[in-house]
Amino acid sequence: MERIAIIVGASGSLGKELIKTYLSHNYNVLAIYNNHHISLNNKELIKLKYDVSKEKEYLLLQQELKSKVNNKTEISVVYAPGIYNKVDIDNYNEEDLFYNIKINAVGFLNIFKIVFKYLKKAKLTNVVLIGSNLLKKKNHGSLYYVLAKGMQVEIVKQFAYEYSKYNILFNQICPGMFISNMNRDTSKEKIKMIENNIPIGRLGKASEIANHIFNFTDSNTLINGETIIMDGGNTIGY
Repeated sequence: MERIAIIVGASGSLGKELIKTYLSHNYNVLAIYNNHHISLNNKELIKLKYDVSKEKEYLLLQQELKSKVNNKTEISVVYAPGIYNKVDIDNYNEEDLFYNIKINAVGFLNIFKIVFKYLKKAKLTNVVLIGSNLLKKKNHGSLYYVLAKGMQVEIVKQFAYEYSKYNILFNQICPGMFISNMNRDTSKEKIKMIENNIPIGRLGKASEIANHIFNFTDSNTLINGETIIMDGGNTIGY
């Protein structure tokens, strides 16, 4: 059985852990990334540097994917790019908002468009978009981020309704804050305040989130069109 994982946003903290996790379970891995660098090398890992938010680049990517994804039996797609920058209404501008939307949502549409023909040939495909628990709770200055991640919610539901007849399941997994490069500048005091509001008493690690995502995509045959919070209970209360 030929199994492949397509990881978009593969050079981020979560993306790199996803690569390692899928490789450790004998998947072929296509790692699509734009920024930073992926130092890991493995004969089952193919690294593709493209900006999927730009039409010219994702059309070039289409040629790369044709030979690598076609005729695979089981496919996992994890869309994990993301940017987070705080903004209030005084500093709002359309250009920054639309850039957030392009990275967090439109890039997925571009990817799905070019791989759809291969996904619907597979025996089973699990597609996961990485959202945020900020869809369930709010934080100051998160307007761009929650608007873009909220678009993912509707993409997941719409595509689950339209395309699951091809044995493609769509879900959104929403971590809370976890230890990553994205929050490396967050103060220890802020981290402690967040941890005090998490019933399990700590932030998640990128490696354990990657492991849960792997277990989900590797075994899921029924959950479809859902948003799943993964934050240790942080959204239960304040």
